[in-house]
Amino acid sequence: AAARRGSGDAAGPSRPSGTREDPNEALAPFSLRGVDARVLAKLVQNLQQRGFADEELIGALGDLERGAASRARDASSWDAYVAELRGGALVWSAAHGDEGFWRECASRLTDNNCALLRTLVTVLHTSQDAVTLAVACHDLGEFATHYPAGRFLVADVGGKARAMALLTHADPDVRKHALLCTQKLLVANWQFIAREGGEA
Repeated sequence: AAARRGSGDAAGPSRPSGTREDPNEALAPFSLRGVDARVLAKLVQNLQQRGFADEELIGALGDLERGAASRARDASSWDAYVAELRGGALVWSAAHGDEGFWRECASRLTDNNCALLRTLVTVLHTSQDAVTLAVACHDLGEFATHYPAGRFLVADVGGKARAMALLTHADPDVRKHALLCTQKLLVANWQFIAREGGEA
């Protein structure tokens, strides 16, 4: 006979056989990481409609629902960022200044032999638009801050030299962000220094 419960017997009051699914079985699909956010949201919605009485399970489903919504927002922000970057014209959209975005997504710039990081540096070399240059400098600095050894990767693909060259750019905003970028590329513990200095 199939097991009636998961590994734990403290899942709540016993239920008549066949009336409800085991909570552990219901949550089993979510023990795997990397599930698409839209698929996860749909699965959670389907489970919520089954009317579980177990309070722990209901709470876990609520947590999963909130997590799915957060992951969907992250995915949407990343897709928009990639489209903007590949278009070669950067603006101060929300993702650029979002600490959470960089914590979650900085590593993605290194996928496929740093393809998107190289694209960012190419934009920094080729664009004549002051806003694009300022945002690109900012993004390089954020990558260097949030990705282990990011400072060295930026230097390897030519970003450090280009950021330093922009220190004498005619536009003051470009100079400002080129300076911040250069500082982040030169200082290993930038996040600690920024917190101590009260950087916004």
